[in-house]
Amino acid sequence: MQRPLKRYGWRPDEDREGEAISWHLCEVLGLDEEKTNRIVFHEITKPAILKAIESPRRLDMNLVNAQQARRVLDRLVGFRAFASVVA
Repeated sequence: MQRPLKRYGWRPDEDREGEAISWHLCEVLGLDEEKTNRIVFHEITKPAILKAIESPRRLDMNLVNAQQARRVLDRLVGFRAFASVVA
């Protein structure tokens, strides 16, 4: 039987959407954000991945909030802009 993990880590894209995905996973799975890390790597090689695992970082709530704001703006402005293009 496996023992529960004490720390969690996510590796979605390194942008505001990726940060928001990590945050949403914490919310849905009921994970403590203080125990959840993000790892970042830009190449899929063993040294790059090991280096990323050795130097995790916390979730950046500024990026999460930026994604949430962008989502609202896309809905407010995007729908109006699309309607004028289609009409």
